[in-house]
Amino acid sequence: MRHKTLIATATVGALVATGIATATFKASGISPATATFTAAGDNARTTTCVGSGSTYRITTGRFNGKLDFASPNDDLDGDLSLSVRAVYNTTTKLGWLEGTFRSKNDRRQGGTLRGVLGESGGQVTMSGFAQGSVDRRYARLLGGVAATLKTDASGAVTSIDGTLGQGTIALPAVIVGTPCTGNNRPGEPTPVKLFVNGTITALAADSITVTAGPSGPQTCAIVQDVSPSSAGYALNQHVEMSCGIVNTRMTLLKLKRLK
Repeated sequence: MRHKTLIATATVGALVATGIATATFKASGISPATATFTAAGDNARTTTCVGSGSTYRITTGRFNGKLDFASPNDDLDGDLSLSVRAVYNTTTKLGWLEGTFRSKNDRRQGGTLRGVLGESGGQVTMSGFAQGSVDRRYARLLGGVAATLKTDASGAVTSIDGTLGQGTIALPAVIVGTPCTGNNRPGEPTPVKLFVNGTITALAADSITVTAGPSGPQTCAIVQDVSPSSAGYALNQHVEMSCGIVNTRMTLLKLKRLK
């Protein structure tokens, strides 16, 4: 982890020096993650063909929508783009899907998606696995994916809606980093950390929000006996903020004024 920490520190330091607002999401160890997503066809088409006595529907193209992570990973929410190829045998009710996914705004996460298709309740469904990276590979994203390929009257796929992880052993998802990075005391943060260089856009007794350019607003809780004092800080100040998970909440750990 020392090598990755040095990379992260050097990157943040360089951006601070040049005055560029940014937010970096970094992980160590293993923490659970769940998310929902919905993506509508943008540049996608479905064709049919017949072979060996079966009819196949083949869908290729791009689907755009939203990705919504459950707390405490809300800062990974954003626009989503899926590029897929799906082949479904309408006779046997079996098929497969392969593709890629990425965040459309600042490309915080992206990777590959693979799964098998079946049918449930008259809908084409997918059970599969996602593998990718988060925030320039400071963390990896791995987990089970369940989705529904919604179709119109002609059988063309119009949208793909689903979930990443279920919080169960049957279909989990995790955000992971290098293990054994230190001997933390119970209650100390670390599985996930957030580093933000930007401007204070909201400040209350129990929370602070720093907006970092295209990465958008990043909010961390202010917890007594854990977070530093925010006294003397004000809106529109340029700061560097570090946060980590404490008792399932992304919590302020360090705060520093920047010129």
